[in-house]
Amino acid sequence: MRFKHAGTNAITLWVPVTIQAKSLVGFLLGADKARYIEFDIQIRVIARPCDGEWLTEYTGQWATPPVGNYPARILDAINNYLNSINVTASFKKELRTEINNLNQS
Repeated sequence: MRFKHAGTNAITLWVPVTIQAKSLVGFLLGADKARYIEFDIQIRVIARPCDGEWLTEYTGQWATPPVGNYPARILDAINNYLNSINVTASFKKELRTEINNLNQS
């Protein structure tokens, strides 16, 4: 999903990403690590074209898909994980795919 910013060349993108449960070590309870394999979420980034490239900035916002109904402790674990990493570097492949799709349309 994407939204253009009026009066600028920036675009807001909601990019689907998958987080492996094993990546949430230290944030997830042991029982949850055994129950879940991965979590599908969407991250919100602002993309701006710059010299033939796209600069992306994670806004700190993310969401579960409409079908993802995780308990609060899982949402907290995901949030804490995202706050502990460089989101744009960690999901570079997914961001590139979304931006390539943007360039083709």
